[in-house]
Amino acid sequence: MDFIHYIQTYFTGEKNLGLFMIPIGIILIAFATYLWYAHKSPLGYGMLIPLILVGILGIGMGIGLAYQSQYRLKNFPKLFQTDENAFIERELPRMEKVLQNFPRLKLAWMIIIVSGLILLYFVKKDWLTGLSLSLILFGAIFLIIDSFAEKRAEIYTEKIRIIQQTE
Repeated sequence: MDFIHYIQTYFTGEKNLGLFMIPIGIILIAFATYLWYAHKSPLGYGMLIPLILVGILGIGMGIGLAYQSQYRLKNFPKLFQTDENAFIERELPRMEKVLQNFPRLKLAWMIIIVSGLILLYFVKKDWLTGLSLSLILFGAIFLIIDSFAEKRAEIYTEKIRIIQQTE
């Protein structure tokens, strides 16, 4: 299989992830708005600010990821075809850094989930219950997203290493 196919597969996945994050962010903000108007309670208020912040973050990250991935989808095949060695010398270290970040990110999401569970179980204040539910939700969403992203990155990076070895 042609390496350009792997470039297109990886960055199409990244672009789709970005496009997926935008409506998720909108849904989180819409849910916060619903809580504000329909459930005026400490539980709802505890979820309100985290939902809005993560919703805005999701929209911003989604737009950035989709834009950046579309740029790479357009330009990286040309760069690879023009000069394979230069492409590999630049892309392999970048992807190795990306892969090094995943264990830390996944640990952070798990700590957020466990913190939410601890708060939910041990602290009996409604606003903290709302906050803890938000933490569990966000940690789970980002843990799932990063698990799929890590698998895509591993495959893409391995293909870069194979090309490098055949040079």
